[in-house]
Amino acid sequence: MHDAIEALMREPAATVTITQGIEHFDDGQVVLRIRGSGDVAVTQRRAGTTTAFNGQLTRDELGTLVTALAGHRFSRPRTSKLPRNPGDTPLVLSYEAPGAAAATAALWYGDRYQDQELDAIIRVADDLIYRITGGQLGAAAAQP
Repeated sequence: MHDAIEALMREPAATVTITQGIEHFDDGQVVLRIRGSGDVAVTQRRAGTTTAFNGQLTRDELGTLVTALAGHRFSRPRTSKLPRNPGDTPLVLSYEAPGAAAATAALWYGDRYQDQELDAIIRVADDLIYRITGGQLGAAAAQP
């Protein structure tokens, strides 16, 4: 299945960003940035404090990640509808690469419960966040 995200494997400067949450609510705002070079950055903004974590994916790990995101159609246009349930938080998926139009979907975390692909994307992101932060944020993927 082709997805615009697959270009990440070919462009070291390409960036996938997944932003979850609100700074002054629960775990705050967590931003995951994955670059085509394999560089990974997780930034948590919580109650006026910023904490940063960095990591590096091998080419194989990046390939597996990109395949998972593409398989769940990361760059597919998605929209949200109002009203939202109390406590729902913003979720933003974005992709940008030199020479290509940036793509952004501004959604809500609760949308994952009606969109299985979005739920899978969040699970992939949470697992990577968990790995990069040494278990401080995110959630480990369920093992079969």
